Amino acid sequence: EGFVRGGCDPNKVLPLTATPGSKSTVTLGELAKRHKINLSEDTLVVEKQVRYCTHLCKIDTKKYGLPQTRNRKYLFIWRSDDACDDLGEYFEEILTHLRTPLLHSMEAFLLPPTHDRIRCFREALRSGPGLMVARDRAKERDFWN
Repeated sequence: EGFVRGGCDPNKVLPLTATPGSKSTVTLGELAKRHKINLSEDTLVVEKQVRYCTHLCKIDTKKYGLPQTRNRKYLFIWRSDDACDDLGEYFEEILTHLRTPLLHSMEAFLLPPTHDRIRCFREALRSGPGLMVARDRAKERDFWN
């Protein structure tokens, strides 16, 4: 345990020492003041045995009620001191429980071509401002040529 001064060799760890007869817990601020550690530039090095567990979950959004396929992988990470910890499997069970069948197809969310909103937008594109935009776009150089 110790610290490395900013810009110095990272293998050159300066030790942290406690004042004899001091209290059992020391705050980071007290350590920094005692050893003149610059918290914005120096690096604190702490060695402690810690165990982290991981569980990879593969999820497709269409299994959760969305009318589209989005395959995603989520890495669930947690700290555990118990080697028999099954929190990842529990998390997978929660995800399985949250699955929802697809209730509506993608077409159910689209307006029919005869709907008033669609008709208004089509008319706007065919009118003066819409034609001006189309003409301006036609004058632009094609990126691929």
